[in-house]
Amino acid sequence: MLRTGVCITYLLICLFSCSYRNAFSQQASGISTKRGPEIGRVTFGKEVISGVLGEGNFIDGYVRKKGGDEFIFPVGDNGKLRPFKAAADEITGAYFQSDPGMQSSELPAKGPFSTSSRDNDVSAVSKLEFWDIAGKGNTKLTLTWNSDSQIGNLLNNEDLSKLTIVGWKAGKWLRISSSVDNVSISGETSSLATGSITANASLVPDDYSAYALGALGEGALPVVLASFHAKAVEKAALLEWSTASELNASHFLVERSANGKSWASIGKVAISSDIASGEIYNKTYQFKDERPLNGSSYYRLKMIDTDSSYAYSQIREIRFNIASQISVYPNPASDKVFLTGVALNQLKNAALVDYRGAVVFSFTNISDGISVSSIPRGIYILLLTDKNGISESHKVAVER
Repeated sequence: MLRTGVCITYLLICLFSCSYRNAFSQQASGISTKRGPEIGRVTFGKEVISGVLGEGNFIDGYVRKKGGDEFIFPVGDNGKLRPFKAAADEITGAYFQSDPGMQSSELPAKGPFSTSSRDNDVSAVSKLEFWDIAGKGNTKLTLTWNSDSQIGNLLNNEDLSKLTIVGWKAGKWLRISSSVDNVSISGETSSLATGSITANASLVPDDYSAYALGALGEGALPVVLASFHAKAVEKAALLEWSTASELNASHFLVERSANGKSWASIGKVAISSDIASGEIYNKTYQFKDERPLNGSSYYRLKMIDTDSSYAYSQIREIRFNIASQISVYPNPASDKVFLTGVALNQLKNAALVDYRGAVVFSFTNISDGISVSSIPRGIYILLLTDKNGISESHKVAVER
């Protein structure tokens, strides 16, 4: 990244400090260091605004930046500049033009990072390059590519909307919500041949062991939840969630279950971002379930994209102990019994059961009441089942 002659000497004195005197050497228009974040590190001071002086001028090794201002790290490998951008104090990083999954003496300590071990929403990870970036401060991260990156092959010749930053964590590559920059950090329009991509939310570099470029799977939805919580507020269930990314999103469906297996949609929440603009928003949402189930109520979000693809959130549970509001009258009865406090359109089935447990009558429509005129006198159980599979029982006395 350094120019030859007097410029090199001046920049080395003013901008860099190395951990060891012999840890780096000048090669043509670049600086090559021993590849290790501690033994071969070039450090830029707080006053430096950018380390990039042009193509071919870079540090072939690790770079550290002091100060929390936004900074383009001039890293490269094998004669190729591939900078990244971050904005946090004491960020250290290097670029590797090699397969992250292949064993090598130059791999970071936690490598190799198999490109076949990846989360479900990542269909592919680049086998040509990766970055080792470390730091404890929160920062958005920007990675770059050029024609050597073969982004078209990575994306199977699809458009750049499928490109994502991925990070290695817990033994696999995970998607990091990110968006392609319209104008890259090099000042050019991003395309399959060259460009940059930036994380949609700040992250801590130390949370991942390595970073690379990846391709989103067919089922990956450009809605990324930052949080999803459910809590009881008096007799209602309040759901609150926030998003880090809403690119190309359509809406949310709120689904509820009594057992975590059978689900029913109980509401729809529109996306609040401007879909046409393609912009990324950090938004918060709320939904209140005024009639939660007695006992356990399970909730999840179905996040739907504009092309009808979808993904589910994690499941949240709330427990309620709600006294029944349903009453049966008249009771005792001789002709018909009626119900109050029940939404008939939510009722799936009603059945009268005798003392032996045998079903005497079963009804699907009770809007005109339940006839008991033809059954013997005695005590029966009226079993009501709603569309969520929740049952409630009431004693009914039949007299003549």
